[in-house]
Amino acid sequence: MLNNNDYYHPDKALSRISEQEAMLKIAMDVQVILQLLIAKGICTQEEISDMRLKVANLPTYKNTLNTLKTERAAMEKAQDNPQEYLGALFNAKMNGDIK
Repeated sequence: MLNNNDYYHPDKALSRISEQEAMLKIAMDVQVILQLLIAKGICTQEEISDMRLKVANLPTYKNTLNTLKTERAAMEKAQDNPQEYLGALFNAKMNGDIK
């Protein structure tokens, strides 16, 4: 989905749409494969759920999921209190913590 800023930058919006289409196609392909595995009796929904949890706890994925969770919480906090967020952002910029 596009956000308000995307409408001002058609090139970025098209790129964003392409990325979203690619992610949707991947998600659809994964669902097709999982449904085929279940339909053919190769595995059960419970086994898939168990394996999903096991994979999510692998360091490679767990670290990324934790980072995303932390970033989401920070951005939700920024939305809840934009004045505080902008103040912290300004201070970080002035201190050279961010470019």
